[in-house]
Amino acid sequence: MIVRKTLVAIAAVLLWTGVSHAGKLIEEEGVNYYNEGVQAQKAGNYDTAVTAYQKAMVIGLDAANYRKYIFNNVGVIYSEKGEMDKAESMFLEALKIDPEYKPTNFNIAILYMKQGLCNKAMMYLTKSYNISGEYVIEQEKMPKAQP
Repeated sequence: MIVRKTLVAIAAVLLWTGVSHAGKLIEEEGVNYYNEGVQAQKAGNYDTAVTAYQKAMVIGLDAANYRKYIFNNVGVIYSEKGEMDKAESMFLEALKIDPEYKPTNFNIAILYMKQGLCNKAMMYLTKSYNISGEYVIEQEKMPKAQP
């Protein structure tokens, strides 16, 4: 009986260790897909970028900090493609996660300005300024996965 309990305890520890290690591998794979999406987006391969970002979301980038980057980047892609409703939806998803995320606030402000919605644009544009009064143009890089 003692041997059986010991074996069960050992098996539980090994299983937990394996799941923990697998979680790190999955997150690393998600980061790789994210980086693939960034590279494809920079090269103008928007469909490839969206697919890579979708894989990153599905594979394992669960943390809110990662998702806001993906929603923002996909919103930029849709905006570039002229799909304004989809772009707005992606930006709003990013802002649900982090309402103060400056690049998304800037991007949605630009989107609304393009649509002639100046009052709406100003609301988001004011959130995109730094303390120094400079606005954020470049997208921030996603933080590296924790080791």
